[in-house]
Amino acid sequence: MELSIGDARVGSTVAGPDGAFRTSLAAASAGVGRYEVSLRCGASAVAPLDVVLVSRVDTGTSTLIVIVFALLLGGGLFARRVVSDAVDRRRS
Repeated sequence: MELSIGDARVGSTVAGPDGAFRTSLAAASAGVGRYEVSLRCGASAVAPLDVVLVSRVDTGTSTLIVIVFALLLGGGLFARRVVSDAVDRRRS
């Protein structure tokens, strides 16, 4: 059996005695999107293939951002209180 996306051959495999098969596709050059994978071995079959882009957020960086934000927020509130106290003292 030969598998292809468009005109590009992306894999091949042999079916077992029960007709089942499993294979990997060499679709690294395919960009993000939806494709039709064609199977040819006498008869033909077509199946959809969605190529997606997976991203990951590093938890260490996320934690650091949250800590820095909390420190800035706390520092801002503290500075506001200090300035407010200084203004109140001048008025008295």
